[in-house]
Amino acid sequence: MATLLRGRCAPIFAQQSAQSKLPLLAALSIQAMKQILLTLTLLYSALAFSSDFESRLSQAMKVAEIEPGKTYEQVVRESTWDINSSCFHESAKVRATPGYYQLVASINSQGIASHIMVKPEHHYSSCVAKWFSENTFANPPKDNWPIFLNVNIQP
Repeated sequence: MATLLRGRCAPIFAQQSAQSKLPLLAALSIQAMKQILLTLTLLYSALAFSSDFESRLSQAMKVAEIEPGKTYEQVVRESTWDINSSCFHESAKVRATPGYYQLVASINSQGIASHIMVKPEHHYSSCVAKWFSENTFANPPKDNWPIFLNVNIQP
């Protein structure tokens, strides 16, 4: 009799068991979806940061090809010669760095640099970036003027 009852009721027990697992499965699915969303967000942020540097560098290079960008780029470049040399020699002392980097920044109407980014980031490039953030430049043609440095010093 117990076997007969179990056999007839098995679909009912299976259905109840599956229904009781639904909230647990839904909670696991929501947690998994949150984890996937977080992973995708972090990946997208890393890609956006990288492409932001590239797009800003490209924009600054285009601006430097036309007047008044050519003139202003030359003024900024000349103002960095001494610090480039100083930072390079400091980095050479600690043998910490290659002599290549790219820097991109925006210079506001008062000549203050912001949004400074360097690639690759190492002792030499970080030294120049720090100097960039602490100094005032000639007033640019327009507010938030994009500027870049492409430096390759061989020892």
